[in-house]
Amino acid sequence: MKKTILKILLITGILLIALVWYMREAYVIFTPKLTTNGITSVVNVNNDFNNRLIIVLSYYDIPFKKKNGSIFIKRKLDDDIELVASYTRKAMDDNWIKSHK
Repeated sequence: MKKTILKILLITGILLIALVWYMREAYVIFTPKLTTNGITSVVNVNNDFNNRLIIVLSYYDIPFKKKNGSIFIKRKLDDDIELVASYTRKAMDDNWIKSHK
């Protein structure tokens, strides 16, 4: 009886760890965000933004996928709002893009 319960707990623990790992490594659509005075807001961007974002992500060796005109990044990166805001600012900055092409 105790061995069965231990096996069930072990299997459940392994499955939970695998699920958490999968969720953090899954790709999600990059949503441009900026933070001002601690408030985060989603930014409306033009059509060229994705091309500029690819330059930024490539410069920092950030893995991404491009699908159907959208850029996908790993969920664990998307969870870091400050980093997403930094990449958004750089993709919108003409001087940064020109100096890093």
